[in-house]
Amino acid sequence: METQAELSLDSAGKPTRIFGTIQDISERKRHEIEKAMLEEQIRNTVLDGIIAIGPDLRIKNLNYAAEAFFGVHSSEVIGKTLNELCGTERKTIAETVHRFFSSKRYVREYQVSGGTGHTAWACAIGVAPMLNRNQPEAMVFIRDITHLRPSVSIPLSEHSFASMVGQSPRMLEIFKLIQHLEEIDSTVLIQGPSGTGKELVASALHNHSSRRGGPYIRVNCAALPENLLESELFGHIRGAFTGAVTNKVGRFELANQGTIFLDEIGDISANMQKRLLRVLQEREIERVGETKTIPIDVRILAATNRDLADLVNKGRFREDLFYRLKVITIELPALKDRLEDIPLLVNHFFKKYRSHFGRNIHEISSEVLDILQSYDWPGNIRQLENVMEHAVAMTRGNKIEKYSLPHEILSLHLESKPLRSDAASQTPPESIAANENSGAQALQELLDSVGWNRTKAAQILKVNRNTIWRKIKKYGLIPPQYR
Repeated sequence: METQAELSLDSAGKPTRIFGTIQDISERKRHEIEKAMLEEQIRNTVLDGIIAIGPDLRIKNLNYAAEAFFGVHSSEVIGKTLNELCGTERKTIAETVHRFFSSKRYVREYQVSGGTGHTAWACAIGVAPMLNRNQPEAMVFIRDITHLRPSVSIPLSEHSFASMVGQSPRMLEIFKLIQHLEEIDSTVLIQGPSGTGKELVASALHNHSSRRGGPYIRVNCAALPENLLESELFGHIRGAFTGAVTNKVGRFELANQGTIFLDEIGDISANMQKRLLRVLQEREIERVGETKTIPIDVRILAATNRDLADLVNKGRFREDLFYRLKVITIELPALKDRLEDIPLLVNHFFKKYRSHFGRNIHEISSEVLDILQSYDWPGNIRQLENVMEHAVAMTRGNKIEKYSLPHEILSLHLESKPLRSDAASQTPPESIAANENSGAQALQELLDSVGWNRTKAAQILKVNRNTIWRKIKKYGLIPPQYR
């Protein structure tokens, strides 16, 4: 309720009566609350980061996307300056905002970038000075465009390279190899199980090459029947076959001066293998229905989850094409063989989907991390990303607990029998079981000898891989490159 009162005075100035009104403002208040809730929902569902700043560029509020971009929680930064939020790594953002804020100029999509030895970034900034003193002095809008800027070279770090995340020895080798190939135009064959990130490697090879300014064309060879794939790759002329009513430029021509990525190359037919071999040998193509040759300048990347050497031995893949493709080979490991990368990947996907869904989730429970690290991941990184998307979407509080995980992950965890921590339960070698010191040293030496492949170590000791992981944490063991 809202009340108003007015005092009536006589000629001597003494109060005689009071007039008052009472107004029901519950409906207005309800509308104000609903409006505030709607504004809050809009701020936290957009993908752009939004920061409200007051005098001296002090932060009054920020949405979930801004939290994800800077890797902070609002409670940590409200009241601090934009300079403090950006730090030295992103100080150009604060400097740019200050420049436009001081001049009271409105700006949209102003692009800035930067980086250190551990990361690189690019973003588009908008600054909107506010004239109403009851509002923040300015609104800052930040859109992360790092993944849209192939010209931004993302340096190698101990955790990530381009769009890939990893710190395992094998992934660090792959990161270094991609950098080494930056000025080399050779054909590359990318092999690995489904879901291991072959597309990301191909993209990184293009974006970190001398052809990065040219087109990047991707073709899924397994998604099209032979006749359509032939037309897609090489193009056709009008009348070449039923339905060919116009000339069509093929993917090889479209990729001229750039890169073509032939995904699932192990699934192409014998006829397509023959035609592709000619392209690799002669660097020219013929459109379907035409005898005229067209020269092309294209780098070829190919990928498969199949064992091409085995297909060659079985007569199902041309040996000459196989060796033309594997000038340089990159072998991607299964996720179960790079378990030390799981915490990094989990955190990467957690931030991605927290921002995408606009969820106010602060952390992941240690129990969830243990469950994820003990799972075999037959679907590799693609499956892990789907699991994290599910977990973020299903979490109702501000912390991801195990019951946010998909049923197939959680059910395997709940059904598994807990392992006893004593040495007799798994009957490991005497040197492992003897005592804390000798056990730690023996396990360290074993892990070093197998390149820190926990699956192999578990097989040698004839124990469950979970036991190896628990002992690594118990003894505080670390790989040799981090000692």
